[in-house]
Amino acid sequence: MAGEVIKIEETKIGTPDSGTGGLTLCKGLALFPPFPTIPLGWQTKNSSALSIGHSFKVIVVKASAGGSFGVQAGLCGPSYAIRFNAEGEVEDGALTLTIKEDEAMGGIFFGAGMQAEAHLTAELYKVYWHWGPHGKWKVVLDIKLEAGIDVLKACLDILMALLQIEDMVAKGAVEGAAETPLAMIGEASDAYALNRGVIELDCAFSTPFNLWTILVLAALGTVEIPFVNVASAVIIAIHEALDVTLSSIGFGPTIGMSVPISVQIEDVSIDDVKFNRKTVTADGKWVGEQADRTVQVPAEPKEISFTMEHSAGFDFTVGLYAELQLVEIFHIGASLNTGILGLFNIVPTVGHFKHSLKNTIGSELLTAACASGCAARGVGLVDVDFI
Repeated sequence: MAGEVIKIEETKIGTPDSGTGGLTLCKGLALFPPFPTIPLGWQTKNSSALSIGHSFKVIVVKASAGGSFGVQAGLCGPSYAIRFNAEGEVEDGALTLTIKEDEAMGGIFFGAGMQAEAHLTAELYKVYWHWGPHGKWKVVLDIKLEAGIDVLKACLDILMALLQIEDMVAKGAVEGAAETPLAMIGEASDAYALNRGVIELDCAFSTPFNLWTILVLAALGTVEIPFVNVASAVIIAIHEALDVTLSSIGFGPTIGMSVPISVQIEDVSIDDVKFNRKTVTADGKWVGEQADRTVQVPAEPKEISFTMEHSAGFDFTVGLYAELQLVEIFHIGASLNTGILGLFNIVPTVGHFKHSLKNTIGSELLTAACASGCAARGVGLVDVDFI
């Protein structure tokens, strides 16, 4: 009936979760069909945040703290996982949906490990007078700490120590490059509205070249580096102290590759009535037109289905890194990388692919959300279009 408005209650859409409420690549959608995603692992991540505010006189203090803890084990991917809430209405052959609380993760990982992250930020709001009162926020503290436990590497080190064969393993200038889990993972949250309906993920992996190892070799006289005056005694002392405590340091350049992924909603079906994407508004509302006006949307629709379209490309990266590893288990470090081809606005794209996700309208659970391509069903090639 013309002019009738049919409400679409808020519905959770996405790939199955990890069992603890978090996204997981192990139950994601195949990233490069017809190559299937491999669901031989377990992955989870939990996070929390806290905000604190206090004001006195003309100075306002704003602080925030947060942290996350994740576990990865096995082999999962290449895939992407996504989750969001959708609600809206159908009127005069047009469907308008508000997409919110979106989260996405893409890439691949292999290995076993645990990672923890914590951050603390503090800002001051200072008021000053210049032809009237003015004020601005100024960041006075910004701390971010990351730590990880490399389970496979720790087990391998213990085994080699028990067998007394650790000295048989050669250590070169790329020491530290073989950390596990080996992962190329990109994440995004609340990005749909900000990017006009396109969720972008940058999955990257880089190999560090440890210049500290070269300095140690030079100090020991194993190699000679012309025009470089190294403090041999200090370097050797630090190296021996790290060796005794099963610790290490590293710094230097990195090279690697990245796989940029973009995901968007192609079309939406309410029961059996299909709506093709018309536009995504500046505030993130998905607007679609009814493909066939001869069919009617039921007054009380039962199911909503989304066709997700994604594309994947590749790039090469260069950067710098620094790290400290204690007792061969705990690791803290930082790195900065940039894409080479991206600097010239060149990002080769492998292709465009489609998968379907569906759920019962009004449902807040994802138990029946995966319509095609989910690794949880052992499927890597369903409802795929090559463009």
